[in-house]
Amino acid sequence: MWVAFSHLFLDADVAENYPWIVRTCVASPYAVETLKSILFDEVSPALYQNVLSVAGEWAGFDENWLVARIVQIKSAPYASVCRILNLRLQWFHRSYLRKHWHEIEIRILRETSHSNARVNVRGKQQ
Repeated sequence: MWVAFSHLFLDADVAENYPWIVRTCVASPYAVETLKSILFDEVSPALYQNVLSVAGEWAGFDENWLVARIVQIKSAPYASVCRILNLRLQWFHRSYLRKHWHEIEIRILRETSHSNARVNVRGKQQ
């Protein structure tokens, strides 16, 4: 999930990545609220500054670097308190990330409802 969500933090038209991000979310074992938590509480604190940068990364983050960065931030002393007090991160969530999450969440729910509609009452695919 970290790699998929990292595409929302590139210095590019991130909406082009919505279909791939949604497919990855739908294929994951996570509930929508857990996906939101992964995005806002794990990926965003590690990458939000790239969006605010004048010349941020646009081609994609190295997966090894990404995992190490998220683990480092998650394991930092008082990490959750720092995120709460970080006004810049709060502003970023309100002004940038929520609109992208909203669109992705709608697409996830639409996709999962279509998948569920294809299964009849007996559990057989129609």
